[in-house]
Amino acid sequence: AQAYHLLGAAYRGEGNFPVATQWILRSLRLREKMGDAALVARSYAVLGHIAWDGENDNSKALRYFEKALVLTRASGDSAYLPGLYN
Repeated sequence: AQAYHLLGAAYRGEGNFPVATQWILRSLRLREKMGDAALVARSYAVLGHIAWDGENDNSKALRYFEKALVLTRASGDSAYLPGLYN
């Protein structure tokens, strides 16, 4: 799951948002199966950035960021929480 996440982040950095989304969604599915809410939240956060930066779709980005925020709070991942408020 982490390797997929890193591939998605790399493609996002290159501006290849469709491929980045594919990799992050793969990572998300595996992280959901693992049951790790903190990691699932991070995948949703990256999808939010892709929707916002790459697709200019603010409503989609908000949905992803809200999911990330709820999961981050539920998981107790306090180190990641401040980044979701930026």
